[in-house]
Amino acid sequence: MFKSIFKHRSQIVRAVLPQSIRLSMGVAVVSMVSLSHANLSLNELNEKVSAYQQSKMVWQTQQDILQLERKHQLTWQNPTLTVQQTGFKNSQEQELEVLISQPIDVFAVRRKAANLVDLQAEQTALLEKSMQQQQALALEYFWVQLHLFSQDVELLKQQLQMSQENLDATKQRFKAGSIAQLDVDRVEIQHLDLQSSYLQQVQALNAMKRQLSSTWGENTTAYELSTLETLNKTSIRERLNIDAKSNVNVRLMQLQSRESEAQLAYLKAQAKPMPTLSFGVVSVQDADSKAKDQQVRVGVELPLAVFQRQQYRQQIEHLKMQTTAQAQPRYQKNSELNQTRINSEYDMLYEQYQQVTQQQIPLVKSMKEKTLIGFMAGKYTVTEVQLATSALQQRQLHALQIKKQLWNKYLEQKAMLLGISFEQISNINMVNDLNQDLWRNTRNLPVVGGE
Repeated sequence: MFKSIFKHRSQIVRAVLPQSIRLSMGVAVVSMVSLSHANLSLNELNEKVSAYQQSKMVWQTQQDILQLERKHQLTWQNPTLTVQQTGFKNSQEQELEVLISQPIDVFAVRRKAANLVDLQAEQTALLEKSMQQQQALALEYFWVQLHLFSQDVELLKQQLQMSQENLDATKQRFKAGSIAQLDVDRVEIQHLDLQSSYLQQVQALNAMKRQLSSTWGENTTAYELSTLETLNKTSIRERLNIDAKSNVNVRLMQLQSRESEAQLAYLKAQAKPMPTLSFGVVSVQDADSKAKDQQVRVGVELPLAVFQRQQYRQQIEHLKMQTTAQAQPRYQKNSELNQTRINSEYDMLYEQYQQVTQQQIPLVKSMKEKTLIGFMAGKYTVTEVQLATSALQQRQLHALQIKKQLWNKYLEQKAMLLGISFEQISNINMVNDLNQDLWRNTRNLPVVGGE
């Protein structure tokens, strides 16, 4: 759609803009003329951004950290070497004791801690998928908004051409002596206002394209977007074809329940007294005969669980499990209600869009053309031409506004089905914010296993 804007740029500039505006607009348009003709699809955009942000490398680093944490949890505790001697004088009986003590993981505390690490690794994989979905959807929102902005510029260009026709017709009537100079001035002022709006939109479009290119590490407008699909009345859910398994929030809630169960099992095992096995040799030397006697000593040390330190943590995990169990059905119910609401609003907007584009705009456009012809024949005044032109422009802008709302509803429903907040993806800085949080969170990975 940008090609049509620049195809007749030179004719528009010469025929429409005065000298002072022509120079300033030329600067804005020259940068857009250098656009590459290669169309950038949404998938290609996502790949470029992911490659630049290096998010896959960061997620792999997090998984590597968790694998090391798992090995750490499975590592045995170091044994303890104890050396004791009594009697240091020759006249005293001497006893030398050498013992090695090793805690025995009877209740599988290490294995239960490793299970917690495995669940966190599973959670990290889900969070990676969630971030990929958020980034893809945020880029799609930006991509769609850029398309709609381009259509806005194209519409202003068409309205500028229509305004030029009115101005040319007004000047011809003035030369024929049918109208006053005041009428020409009134039309020309309206035309200059439209020129100013067009210039501002062209500059804003360039700024928006540069902002999008910054997500893959460039500062350029030298790219085109592939064609934007046409929305229709087909159910959004059917068009999106997203099943319940794609909703990462639901899966994270289910994983939280499993994590609470695993954490509870770990706390119960940790609360039990872990025995320590001792093995050593005791050597005794008699003070008089100097005879030596050696014996093997085996012992078991068992802590007394007088104070149950983990009982409160176990109660905390029980409360977490109850909260998660209550949150899941409520979340799913609210999602279904919101999806029904969005579909209803989408259908209503689609009916309005069809009415404006298929009935109102053709009728008002025909009326405007007839008014202009009648004006040239002396049947209508300048005011009537301006009113007819304004009515057409307003309905064209209204149709584009409804189209923007339709796309927002479409993306809102898509976000809802994926368990993503629409307010997040509608932030044009969302991609950079996501990756900054990812790098920050890698350094702040929690130590698992309750330690």
